[in-house]
Amino acid sequence: LDGVPEIAFSGDFAETDALMIWSWRGSQLQQRLRLPTKEAVRGIAACPPEEKGVPGLVAVVGPEVWLVR
Repeated sequence: LDGVPEIAFSGDFAETDALMIWSWRGSQLQQRLRLPTKEAVRGIAACPPEEKGVPGLVAVVGPEVWLVR
C-alpha cells in the first residue's frame, strides 16, 4: 500500500520455478521478492488487505495453496 505499482509472476527455470514480485518505479523495475518453489506455480491472485492488515498474494504451487504477505 505504498502507492508503487507491482508486478507478480512466476518464472520457469531449468529445474525449479519461482514466485517473483517486482516494483515499477518510474522507468525502472526493482525486484522485491523471489521465492523459489520446488513445483510449478499454477496460478497467482492478489488479495485486498483485511481490516488493518496487509494485502496478500495467493499462489497455487503444485497441489498446495500458498499465502504470501
